[in-house]
Amino acid sequence: MRSDGLWGSVSKVVPTNDDLFSVVGAALGYPVGGGGAAVGALVSQLPEFQYEFGVVGGELPALSLHGISAQVPQLPPPAGLDVTLPGVTLTSETTADEISRVSERYPALGGLPPWIGSDGTVLGSVGTGTVILQVDDRERLAFDGAWFKPVGMRRYRRHSFIFPRIAGLDEELHPLQSWWLVLHALSILTRYAPDVRTQMLTISESRDASRIEFLLDTALSAVPELIAEVIDEELQQEGFEASESDAS
Repeated sequence: MRSDGLWGSVSKVVPTNDDLFSVVGAALGYPVGGGGAAVGALVSQLPEFQYEFGVVGGELPALSLHGISAQVPQLPPPAGLDVTLPGVTLTSETTADEISRVSERYPALGGLPPWIGSDGTVLGSVGTGTVILQVDDRERLAFDGAWFKPVGMRRYRRHSFIFPRIAGLDEELHPLQSWWLVLHALSILTRYAPDVRTQMLTISESRDASRIEFLLDTALSAVPELIAEVIDEELQQEGFEASESDAS
């Protein structure tokens, strides 16, 4: 166990191309190479944990946003996308580079610059973390019938989120992979350090006990739902491709 506890420990699965983690990642369209991720970074982007406890040590959370409201499926660029970024407080002195350093950590927002007003300042809600990103390419947005949302938003238990790229990994993780790595770390702790695990789950001895118990309880419902959503998305895609094939 690291000196900074469970949250600073790195969860890593060494890919061999035929190990189950790599196979699942490839099936999800999120193959992961080498490297590992701190458990604190992994749990911070899980929406349930984020809503209950916030983030760990300044890590990046998943972002929820409405998108751009529209009545018709045509949106001429450029368009402004309101996004509330963590760790940002917009002032008249905030620079585009400061905004991009955060937004670029989210692959779905990558390459979308802050909208600069005629006075040279970043547009948004001053005093908050809400900024306006400029979308020049219509292909960066997907229309769901009411909202234009960034391509790359992921469905998570009937809601949509933008997930960050975790430091230490070159690729973005699918939420199911994040859960996998969190549970992998806890299982390793249980197997090889059962005394430490028992201590960490004792409320009177560990300030993290409630957070760990919350993760274990939430996993029982979250992981099956995420698996079902992945299967549902795959079936919908197959049905869409089949209907296109029949139409042609």
